[in-house]
Amino acid sequence: MTSTINTSLPSPVQVIGERTEMPRPLRRLPDLPPPGVIRDLRAAVKKAFGMSDRAAGAMSTIWVHPDAILPQISQPRRMRIPGGHLLYIDGLAWTPRLMADPLNPRNADQNYYPLAGGEAISHDESLISSAESLQGELAMTASSPRELLHALEEAMKKTRKSNSPNPPIRDQGIMDAPLGVMTVLSFDDGSQDIAVPLVREGSSRTSWAHFELGLSPEHTVLRMPAGAKAMTEFIAEINAIVDRPASELNENDRARVRCATTNFQLFVGFEPDSGTCQDF
Repeated sequence: MTSTINTSLPSPVQVIGERTEMPRPLRRLPDLPPPGVIRDLRAAVKKAFGMSDRAAGAMSTIWVHPDAILPQISQPRRMRIPGGHLLYIDGLAWTPRLMADPLNPRNADQNYYPLAGGEAISHDESLISSAESLQGELAMTASSPRELLHALEEAMKKTRKSNSPNPPIRDQGIMDAPLGVMTVLSFDDGSQDIAVPLVREGSSRTSWAHFELGLSPEHTVLRMPAGAKAMTEFIAEINAIVDRPASELNENDRARVRCATTNFQLFVGFEPDSGTCQDF
């Protein structure tokens, strides 16, 4: 499929010091991938990385081009850390499918707890009642979907307040790929489990991109993973913007197009230097 590019540049060119920054052109999004490719990817990651069926199913639907991810399953990339190598795959992902970190450590200095001599204004510290590292994924238990969504919304607000990417997300989209891991969320109130790609590095970029897209945590955690319909509607909305004459577009329209997709690095395993531990 040939991509349509809106090459008009009504956005102002920015000159920062000796560097000139051109606004990112607007491109149509491809349709959702064929179901067969998604099924193949799901089966491959279950076999190669030991992911649960729920995590593998969610993982297979976050990529714009899953056929480009398949070759990486047998040869994942490696990132050196003390004690071994993290295994990861890298590709273009749908930004609405990424979940920012509700426990973003960058926000720790804005939370007040009783030990500090004040009254707690956040219950982030009690949001996750358990967390477990598995082979190829994480498993976390939260009190309820409602509490999770509230904590995520507050965390994203705090993150945006204290971190403003440069160049602005709305001009260039997400420049540096967020890093994350598939996470299966269970709930103490008995609600159905949810599997999401949880961003562990790059929550600021993700939070700003979701803001520009007009997405709430409910979209990311509940609506988008529920089926193809929500993503199909999202793609249609973005492509309708690209298809309009450039003179009719405002900066909010352009920001939505630029933030619709992002490069994403997903951790899928760990190779220790010694010993038998192979989980996260």
